Amino acid sequence: MSAAKLNQLTRCATELCSGRRGRAVVGLFVLAVFLGYAWLVWNKMGAYAGGSDSSGYANNAKLMLAGKLLAEQRPLEGVAVPLPEFAYVPLGFRPRADGLMTPTYPLGLSALFAFASVGGSLDRGMAVAMWSMLLGSLAIAYLLARQLGLERGWALAAVAVLAACPLVLHMGLQAMSDVPAMLWTTLAIVLVWASRERRWLAGLAGGVVAVAVFIRPSNALVLLPAGIVLGLDWRRWLLFGLGGLPGALLWLHTNQVLFGRYVTTGYGEVDSLFGWANVVPALANYAWGLPQLIPLAPFAVVALLVGRRSGMPRLLALSLAAWVAAVLGFYVFYWFTTESWWYLRFLLPAFPALVVLSIAGLRWTAGSLRGAASRGSARPLAAGVLVGVALTVALGVQAGMVRRHGILKVGEGERIYPAICAWTAAHLPADAVVLAMQATGALHYTDQFTLVRWDCLDPQLSRAVYAAAQRAGRPVYAVFFPFEIEEWGCFRGRLAGRWTQVGAVRHATIWRLDDPDGTMEPPR
Repeated sequence: MSAAKLNQLTRCATELCSGRRGRAVVGLFVLAVFLGYAWLVWNKMGAYAGGSDSSGYANNAKLMLAGKLLAEQRPLEGVAVPLPEFAYVPLGFRPRADGLMTPTYPLGLSALFAFASVGGSLDRGMAVAMWSMLLGSLAIAYLLARQLGLERGWALAAVAVLAACPLVLHMGLQAMSDVPAMLWTTLAIVLVWASRERRWLAGLAGGVVAVAVFIRPSNALVLLPAGIVLGLDWRRWLLFGLGGLPGALLWLHTNQVLFGRYVTTGYGEVDSLFGWANVVPALANYAWGLPQLIPLAPFAVVALLVGRRSGMPRLLALSLAAWVAAVLGFYVFYWFTTESWWYLRFLLPAFPALVVLSIAGLRWTAGSLRGAASRGSARPLAAGVLVGVALTVALGVQAGMVRRHGILKVGEGERIYPAICAWTAAHLPADAVVLAMQATGALHYTDQFTLVRWDCLDPQLSRAVYAAAQRAGRPVYAVFFPFEIEEWGCFRGRLAGRWTQVGAVRHATIWRLDDPDGTMEPPR
């Protein structure tokens, strides 16, 4: 078939889709795809009180629903020697001298969980909140693409690339702050840009920035793109500041209550996690991970290079580029982003901007081919092939990574934590003393047992714990994940006594202390 014939067929298809009936068909198709995605995400959701992060957010939300910010430690009475300060502190908390515990993680996501659970269970509220924010992120990305001047089809392409991103799915299916951070920062940028026509939206944008900072303090970086858009318009700056002021004051107040300082976080001193030594390995992780997570990212450079010729609002494009640069530049010094691909989750707030700029660059590249064509030329066909191949390859690379890393099974993996809680509640005595580490946050969430962190013990301290439990007539059990036994060596140099495995929940094992004075061979 000749290029002219193919171009004619392409024009016919375009005219068919642009008619009223064609638009309706396309609209129904897009709606069906979106509903299918929403159904898939809901059925794969694993927003539970699990490891350190997720249990931390869940336990904080539980405290808020009870009208509290601080939790009480639950010590074992009668231990003859002092235990380390973290001995009774589950993951997600920090100890205080007065016997209370402060949250490690920011309160913003926990507050959203608590709000979503009003009138229902917290477990359900966490799932609804994460599901809503994941889908909401896609809707906000669509609005951002439209603001950048992309037509509906191109904007939907940007949404598709963002929705298929392995990291968006991986973190959106858990009770983690990365996708919420992405939603609220992107929403702030969208509102600031919209305030150019409706000034009052600048006030709303300021409030949204406050929420974003409550979710993750480093989201304050969004002030850079917001400031670029606000420019010298003092009225919008005033509204923006007034909108964010209540949240800023509340943030300062809660910090003072929880940590005794106005400007701080529950993470404690994190200076050691930032440094120049992290730059090269972090850049290497960027170079390896980002092309798989957002394969079209190189086209973002095209969008910025062509400038006005691309038809984009130049100021918005500049602010989005500054936002991407700020996020990537800040976390290039962070130790965690030198690790595996999923630690690039800290970059997620910049992903909608990067994806939208990428699609804008692809659009301009295709348009430049199409616009230079004469009648019968093969260039329009080449433009269509370029777009089709680029999007197919991008989505294929993302789908391959999703399948390779079992990302859609992350929710199933997180279900081990409520399963452990259910098993221990059914099989262990209510007065049991349970030694654990990885499962402490989940067990604390369900208010089960007296918990002791085994990673704070040595053989002498563990015997002191056993003796106190024995005097009180309380049995001692332990819950371990494989790495706690095999890599961290809980039975090697940490816990004395002879233990017997009494149960298992998938790969987690439950043990009973049978002889405090005995010895045992470490499990193989």
